[in-house]
Amino acid sequence: MLRKTLLALGCAAGLGFSANAQAATIVFDIAPPGGSFQTVGAVQCNVGPCIGNAGNFSLTGTFDAPAGFLDVGASITTFSLTSLNNIDFTSVTLNGATFALSPTGNFEFGDVGPIALQAINTLVVNGYTGGGGGFGGSLAFAGAIPEPATWGLMILGFGAVGAAMRRREKVSAKLNFA
Repeated sequence: MLRKTLLALGCAAGLGFSANAQAATIVFDIAPPGGSFQTVGAVQCNVGPCIGNAGNFSLTGTFDAPAGFLDVGASITTFSLTSLNNIDFTSVTLNGATFALSPTGNFEFGDVGPIALQAINTLVVNGYTGGGGGFGGSLAFAGAIPEPATWGLMILGFGAVGAAMRRREKVSAKLNFA
């Protein structure tokens, strides 16, 4: 009897510390001047009371700013055919800027931008899930800072124009008045 009790306690302790294997994460694929993000795994309830995997969720993802860009715009979308795959966005923010959301039942869409890039950028998605859906989106980077070679070529060009203007022969005209 003691052996069965210890075995039951051990199993219960193992279940208490196990992680949710199917919880969704947000993965970014940054390839300037654009990029994308999507969920890997099913978006499941992780906030408040859940009925199975359905209920409210909150997911956060971060990405580094690509070199040479100042601003980012983003869009997010989800599409479902069944209530299990349905996702309803309640709020989406990128670096604290709120997306304009257009919920239409089975199709949800939102966008924001352009906003200032930060060293580390944070996307926060809140909503309701049927327990088996996902979402994805795109990123557009803008405001590229010219590379040093570009600046050097531009300065050299201005210098050449200035030198050409300076070397131009001066033409003088004499006017005789009667």
